[in-house]
Amino acid sequence: MKTTLKNEHEEIGNICFMVVRESSTEVCNNCNNFKNLLDHAMTDLNRIFSDFQNLQTEKRNLEIKLEVSEVENDLLYEEIHELKIALENSLNKSNSSKNSS
Repeated sequence: MKTTLKNEHEEIGNICFMVVRESSTEVCNNCNNFKNLLDHAMTDLNRIFSDFQNLQTEKRNLEIKLEVSEVENDLLYEEIHELKIALENSLNKSNSSKNSS
């Protein structure tokens, strides 16, 4: 009876050990799968962050170009205005000279 009980205990112990071992292997596989998923997600996030930084830099560059264009536009309008005044003055002088003659 003692031998049978001892054998049963050993058998139960072996079964428990095998179940724990299989569970551990399954848990390890799940952990590895999860780690791989996290690694992939981290790679994607790093790429997205890098793209975002590049877009921010490009946006700043475009803002600077826009500001320069606006200043150039203002300068051209001023120059056109000055040329119009000079043309009007020239026409007025020409008309005045013709009327005086």
